[in-house]
Amino acid sequence: MDKYEIRRQRLLYIRDNLCGGKAVDVARTLGREPSYVSRMLYPEGKKQKKRIADEMVELIESSFNLPRGWMDGITGNIDIEREPVEDSPQMPYVIEVLDAQASAGPGCIVSSEVDETVSSITYDSAGALRLFGNRPAEHIKVITVSGDSMSGTIETGDYIFVDVSKDYFEGDGIYVFSFKGAVLVKRLQFTADGLLVHSDNSKYADWTIGESHEQYLKIIGRVIYSHSVKRFV
Repeated sequence: MDKYEIRRQRLLYIRDNLCGGKAVDVARTLGREPSYVSRMLYPEGKKQKKRIADEMVELIESSFNLPRGWMDGITGNIDIEREPVEDSPQMPYVIEVLDAQASAGPGCIVSSEVDETVSSITYDSAGALRLFGNRPAEHIKVITVSGDSMSGTIETGDYIFVDVSKDYFEGDGIYVFSFKGAVLVKRLQFTADGLLVHSDNSKYADWTIGESHEQYLKIIGRVIYSHSVKRFV
């Protein structure tokens, strides 16, 4: 068994024993896309298989508080033993809820920056790790969505959790951004003509932010999680 298969087996163990068998929870902890983690779990020879490189080994070990060398079978048994920690209360994970809405429709005009806090949401450390990985709480902000252009993925009234440290385009995904005074939540995709702005609701047409309009674009953050709100009145 070579080192890459050892690493794959160890990642399978993490998925099954630390993340309830869910690759999506592994991805959240690592701050990676679920498809990225799934490819690392593919057996050797499967198409689009991604080997676990040294940099990823370090990230996995640090994210799951594993001893250095555990992923390569150098230190520690595969059964992870965790010593109970006494007299060391963990700080709550507090996320700010901002006084702002991101439009998932034609556009919501705002007159100020998206930075005024009106309330907060508190998670225990285990819940925060499962949802947000190792992202610091100050990097996550909650914004309410208005409009139906992302319907099927994000509905009007839903809360979206935005990583505001990602205030730049880092690859295809859902972002909150301002464009000509409107704060929007849309999918952004790189194309040869510029950034394609895509709505998941097929009623809305795609449009492109080309080089001549880049000065009007300001990325606020990348959406990492949404929470549906059901209303009955």
